[in-house]
Amino acid sequence: YKSQNLQIEKSKEKTSNKKTNENLSKEEVSHEKRTYRKTSENEKKILEKILNYNTFPENEAFNILNQLQSE
Repeated sequence: YKSQNLQIEKSKEKTSNKKTNENLSKEEVSHEKRTYRKTSENEKKILEKILNYNTFPENEAFNILNQLQSE
């Protein structure tokens, strides 16, 4: 009879430990802040060119990409 009680208590401990670990992981993730890089004025000017296109020519995309990479 005593051994059965011990087994039940052990399984409860394992479950509570798993839940605690899961909660810690969620808390760690929620405390992380995303950082964003600010777009420079030159980059904004380059990117403005593509705002008016629904679909833009492939060569235009490569030109803009090259301009951004050279910034």
